[in-house]
Amino acid sequence: MGSNLQNPLRILKRKLRKRKVRKKGFRANTLRLGRRDSVRNSSRKNGYLNILPVLGVIILIIGIVGWIAVSIFKLYSFEVNRAYRDERVIEKEWKGESRLNILFVGLDSREGEYAYVDAIILVMLDPDSKTVGIFNINPDTSVYVSEYDVEEKLRNLYNRGVIDQESIPILLLEDKVEKLFSINIDRYVLMREEGLVEMVDSLGAIYVNNEVKLIDLDAGQGGIDILPGSQRLEGNDYWGYVSADALGVEQKYIRQNEALESLLQRSVNYAVFFKIPRIVDTFSRTVRTDLSRPELLRLALTMNRANDVKSGFTKESAFEKVKLDEGIRLVPILEEIDQDIQKVFVDPRISKEQARVEVFNSTNIIGLGAFRARWLRNIGVDVIRVGDTAQSFEESVIYSKDPEAFKYTINGIKKSFDEEPEVVKGEPSDIISTGDVILIIGGNAEEN
Repeated sequence: MGSNLQNPLRILKRKLRKRKVRKKGFRANTLRLGRRDSVRNSSRKNGYLNILPVLGVIILIIGIVGWIAVSIFKLYSFEVNRAYRDERVIEKEWKGESRLNILFVGLDSREGEYAYVDAIILVMLDPDSKTVGIFNINPDTSVYVSEYDVEEKLRNLYNRGVIDQESIPILLLEDKVEKLFSINIDRYVLMREEGLVEMVDSLGAIYVNNEVKLIDLDAGQGGIDILPGSQRLEGNDYWGYVSADALGVEQKYIRQNEALESLLQRSVNYAVFFKIPRIVDTFSRTVRTDLSRPELLRLALTMNRANDVKSGFTKESAFEKVKLDEGIRLVPILEEIDQDIQKVFVDPRISKEQARVEVFNSTNIIGLGAFRARWLRNIGVDVIRVGDTAQSFEESVIYSKDPEAFKYTINGIKKSFDEEPEVVKGEPSDIISTGDVILIIGGNAEEN
């Protein structure tokens, strides 16, 4: 009897246990399914979140690649606005290996071709020594213009060429600067005031180190008021900074040299890469030059590698002030000017060779030997003697027993001529000489 009663109770307990197990299993399965769904949803969300940065990076890369493509296209396709490019320049393209002397000319903002010269700066680039030279010339320097048989200021020469229409304005100015300062000029860059303002703005401002407080109500557009220290200058302020003469002419030239150095360094800085399209457009519209597009690209590379800057300017002591009815004429004292020129333009490779050079004039032009010797000394050539020859030579010749030992000196001499002299190994006959290199100026140099 007892066992029979126990059996139903056991059966009932088993049923209750099964129900509990079933309930637990249902709940567990429900929880598992819910967890799986939530895991799936969170995985999807995390997947989307992980894709977004990747998409952002891809879009950024596409943008950068596109910008690079546009910039490269602009660099290799823009048109150079030339005032004039003669055959001599075309035949002697600058390959980025030799020295390059550039004449920078700043014109006032008058409309049309008629304009006065506000700034004349010679810039030298030496890829070998990684050096940049900057020499500022007073535009009021007086020079004799044989084409018109007049004494004229460099400032007025551009207009002289425009009015008379017998000379190409920029080449007339280039020729007189070259002969007056006895420095070979290879290329020119011509820019008006508004062009400089636009160029600075396209570069995103220029930083200069102003020495003293500068106030000049007549400088630039609306005057200038700059505190001492490092200053960030946009276009109009930059123009005011370089044109202000309230502290004197020499201080203005010092500021111009420093500001031009900053402008050149800024223009080839990697930070302006993303501004290349605007810079190229501004350059094409506002600058006239006889530099070709490949030469401009090589120039930028040379500037970027430069690690030394030499600068100078025509000091007041380098002029004799002559009072005339129309004002004061600044007559250059060549010996004083040459001392300052040589500090910037002497070629260290020529100086290192220490070649003793003799210059002989075989033409009927008095003083041509001394004139040519001055060109050579200004690049570092040691001219030990200047004389004349009894015999006339039709063409200029360079003699040397060992031309290879003095190749930089000889190349410097050759470059000072429009038509390069022939180099002959040996000594000239009928001329007693003791130099390492002997230059004989022939009849083909008379016109120049």
